[in-house]
Amino acid sequence: MIKASGFYFFSWGELWYEEFEIEATLDAIGRLINSQEKSLEGIREKFKKIIEDDPTYISLDEENKNSYYSQFFEREEHTIDEIKRLQRNSVLMTIFAFFEGRLKSICEKIEDENTLPKKLNESNGANDILKIWDYLTNVYKIDITTTEPYRKLVEQQRFARNRIVHHEGYLSKEQKKRLTLVHGLNVKDYISNSQIDITDVAFLRYLLDQITSFFKELLLAIDKRHKEINGLT
Repeated sequence: MIKASGFYFFSWGELWYEEFEIEATLDAIGRLINSQEKSLEGIREKFKKIIEDDPTYISLDEENKNSYYSQFFEREEHTIDEIKRLQRNSVLMTIFAFFEGRLKSICEKIEDENTLPKKLNESNGANDILKIWDYLTNVYKIDITTTEPYRKLVEQQRFARNRIVHHEGYLSKEQKKRLTLVHGLNVKDYISNSQIDITDVAFLRYLLDQITSFFKELLLAIDKRHKEINGLT
């Protein structure tokens, strides 16, 4: 690992493998975002050219153009919007699946390596992430000073992920109040409800940045605790 002060050498060898796999996966997700957005832009440009080259559409006045567009192009426009929605939502779900899965994997390795007073599955918390965090902080007792700010920022968006996974992103008026909006994350308002809308992939990259920083600090905190437990300097 490279820190601001130079190279850091983990005392617990398992953390080298964790760091390698985390960095590779997060890089892969970043590249996936770029690839999908490039593909989406290609679809949009192709659709735009079809409209521009349509002789009937070109020949009509504005009023009739609107009617013609609705009849022949509106469905395709909606389909492209759905491609955008589905692929961005899928990336969000992938990010959280990795985040939660990797945290659990790390805790299982800690459990195998140490004799601790409580098992991971006995930890307290309203959801899996909070149980994992209880295990790391109250059982393994890592120092959370540098990790907590990043964890909180990621946890803020867990509600958006849950609504997308279980309800296609739809929100009631009360649920909308619980959503933490950041650049690239917005909502579309309808008559009776709203729907989460990832308007810019800057939101997904923001999450990746927070998770990257979180895992970097987490591995350092775990290694520090490993040294304390084993009397290493």
